[in-house]
Amino acid sequence: MALSVFGRVGAEAISGAMEDSDADVRRLSLVAIGRESSREENIQLLVRGLSDQSARVRVEAVKLYAARAPDSEKCPALFRASGDSDVHVAIAALDLLAQPCENRARQNELLRAVASGIEGANSLGWQGPAHALVALASVSPDVAESLLDFFSQHPNVFVRVYAARAAAVLGDLDALGFLTADPAPNVRTVAVQELFRLRGHDVDPVLVNQLDQNDPFLLITVAGLLKETVDPDAAVQPLLDAFRRISLVPRQTARDPRMSLLNRIAEVGGPAVAEELEEYVRDYDPIVADRVALIISQWTGEQRVARPNPLVRVPVPSPEEIDRLKRARVILEMARGGEIEIQLYAGVAPTHAARFWSLASSGYFDGLTFHRVVTNFVLQGGSPGANEYSGDAAYTRDELGLLSHWRGTVGTSTRGRDTGDGQIFINLVDNLRLDHDFTVFGEVVRGMHSVDVVSEGDVITRARVEMP
Repeated sequence: MALSVFGRVGAEAISGAMEDSDADVRRLSLVAIGRESSREENIQLLVRGLSDQSARVRVEAVKLYAARAPDSEKCPALFRASGDSDVHVAIAALDLLAQPCENRARQNELLRAVASGIEGANSLGWQGPAHALVALASVSPDVAESLLDFFSQHPNVFVRVYAARAAAVLGDLDALGFLTADPAPNVRTVAVQELFRLRGHDVDPVLVNQLDQNDPFLLITVAGLLKETVDPDAAVQPLLDAFRRISLVPRQTARDPRMSLLNRIAEVGGPAVAEELEEYVRDYDPIVADRVALIISQWTGEQRVARPNPLVRVPVPSPEEIDRLKRARVILEMARGGEIEIQLYAGVAPTHAARFWSLASSGYFDGLTFHRVVTNFVLQGGSPGANEYSGDAAYTRDELGLLSHWRGTVGTSTRGRDTGDGQIFINLVDNLRLDHDFTVFGEVVRGMHSVDVVSEGDVITRARVEMP
């Protein structure tokens, strides 16, 4: 890993690493190849990687081989990899098949066959068909268009998200318009993003209509897209209403959507609506209170000073509680099968360990998903809205110790310093670049094989707590 960072991995070291018994050493040898020129011997090592016994190695090999192999050999390898027994390898190949192949007939036939599998897919088998649809939208638009309606009305929310992505590739404005009214905020979020990318501020009325929703990620997205709106008068009151609505229940983790809305309100509002923000000078979030005071000062020309009333912070567990948490195990039962057993590092990250234990004990995680899966990086999950900005109510402060983000360690997902909201991530490989930026509060001590097969959208059927 160190030699690769310095760009000093020679051919002998790469070749030797490919013989190592540890899958991640072999994977890192391929990463090193990716930073070198396309020498013939390197291509041969990538070919070996395509048939490695470890899926982590095969995923890396598929991506690098597609980038470096001759065009005549690239697609046949992707055709084979798309049928890999590991879903992550297959998805990597399907994504890469969004580029035209010499054998276009074979490419279309394969992608259509995989995408058509959505009709028989359950909650665990939709990933391949969804990725195939998006690839089809690039290389065979007519075929993708014929399948789009089925995906757009699929009962699985994640499938409809991919339908919105495929519709964007196709430039299908009607399909995107339909999906902006989807019951699921995540589908709406992708649909409005793509609609705006295609039509710009012509879709501002559609964006304003989304402001009656409560999902934080959707509100952040819409507020951002309304920057420099062509009709500020139509946007100002819906923005104020949305801000007031999500401010009713004090939630520290509502800061991001509230700040996004305030930024837009500052742009489209003025002295006439200053009174509607007056009470938030005394907001429970000091950062929001400061922003409101600045906005009113700029609008009215009269200096306002924030006087926040902060919420009580999450307490650090007592020494007795920490000792008890050190013995605790949290077991995630997965809908795909298997269990993921997590040991808590309560002595290193007591507040984070206590929160995770408390949420698991209360049933908070039951039925939630791992909504983000980045192959050879991390799994992220535990969001009620299955997105980056939907979490528990309180922020947890960082507890950055000396533990590194080795494969199997469990950390807290944040959006900046001291913004843990209950979402977790599991390191799929050694991610030392995350050290000292994200809190490590546990480690998977049993069930890494279950971790490795988790795919996007996989459900945590139940989280239970044990005290061995």
